[in-house]
Amino acid sequence: MSEDSVGPLHLGMNLQSLRTVCPSARATIDTAKGGTYSSLVFHLRGLTAVAIQWEDSLLPRQPADEWLILGGDGLLYGRLPLTAPLAAFRDALGAGVTGGTASNGKDVTVMFCAHPRVLLDFQRPDSMEDQSRDLSRIPGDARLKQVTLLPRASPSWNC
Repeated sequence: MSEDSVGPLHLGMNLQSLRTVCPSARATIDTAKGGTYSSLVFHLRGLTAVAIQWEDSLLPRQPADEWLILGGDGLLYGRLPLTAPLAAFRDALGAGVTGGTASNGKDVTVMFCAHPRVLLDFQRPDSMEDQSRDLSRIPGDARLKQVTLLPRASPSWNC
């Protein structure tokens, strides 16, 4: 997985083209972020990729507005196992910041400065302060829960 693809799925492709590449994809609804959005789900070897459009219904000729990647059987940037602890991500990706609580209300979202289009949700320890943007406040053994891939960097995140 990279910022531009998950396996054979190029993240800039429209949904119609993605379904051609992976005909087993199925339509679903994503209820994250306080809304209900149309999505396509792709089951890959050990990973689930969800292409979300922030619309009421799927627009086949448009690309996804956001991708969620779930599961542990994959590599980020071809070298980081998704099962690795936060310390391995910090060592490999360098400086980063947290954005507080993840969309599920339980975990913490991290953005590494060199990769502003990739948001990683890690297990949130009970002892972490909500407002801290300091990555060192998260234990190094925290586990990755999901990866969010954005088509462009979010203006609300900065290092």
